[in-house]
Amino acid sequence: ALLTQAQIVFFVYLQDKNGTIENEELKGFLKDLLELVKKASTDIVETSLSTSKTPASLLIIIINVFI
Repeated sequence: ALLTQAQIVFFVYLQDKNGTIENEELKGFLKDLLELVKKASTDIVETSLSTSKTPASLLIIIINVFI
């Protein structure tokens, strides 16, 4: 059977292969997830800066990214 994306992510962070994510394993997952969210937010803001026509529209885009 094919592994789902969730199973793949689970196994990447499950270092000791005991079937549960321990505190340190969870911390690693959350740290990596936060980095991905930060990068995605930065990419959205940079794209918005290059395509935004008015300061008001840019402000609305930035607010929506962080809500």
